[in-house]
Amino acid sequence: MSSHQRRSGRLTTWDDERGFGFVESDPGGHRFFLHISEYDRRSGRPQVGSRVTFETGPGRDGREQATTVRLDGPPPRGRRGPRRRGWPWGLVALWCAGLALASTAGDLPVWVLGAYGAASLVTFVAYWRDKRAAVARRWRTPESTLLLLGLVGGWPGAVVAQETLRHKTVKRSFQAAFWGTVVVHVLVVGAVAVDRWWLPVV
Repeated sequence: MSSHQRRSGRLTTWDDERGFGFVESDPGGHRFFLHISEYDRRSGRPQVGSRVTFETGPGRDGREQATTVRLDGPPPRGRRGPRRRGWPWGLVALWCAGLALASTAGDLPVWVLGAYGAASLVTFVAYWRDKRAAVARRWRTPESTLLLLGLVGGWPGAVVAQETLRHKTVKRSFQAAFWGTVVVHVLVVGAVAVDRWWLPVV
């Protein structure tokens, strides 16, 4: 049963990738679990150190957690959410422009562009579903599946999903693996293109 008496406290920890953290109440310093679904989205993204007000109620595990959490005052100075990255967009734009030019020049079959578009769309939807599952605490899409989708050609869609949904951009191990698959894909496609379309001309 939810307690409608609002308390005040401070957000002490926050995992933006997984969408949860902990609120420390005043006074006493009791810590309450906070899920992103209980945070007022009008307050912007949660930031560690922010003053908040909240109620409490039982979570899915039966334990008392923070509910209807709202920002109490401005966010702390010097703390910002994950920074927007510009270079991934530039890389996707450069790759797509290269494919379009190669197709226009007749060096690349048109169906390849369609295949990249379809793979990118499927990959974007996979990221979107995984983001929703993370917020709702449902069954997640395995990271190996997301990486495989990028490897087979859906990496432009993966980049768009990561940057627009702000998903899978914080976890360094995943980012290292993801960009590794992008490099492998680009090298393989480049080798095939040189061998099939350009070397015979030379």
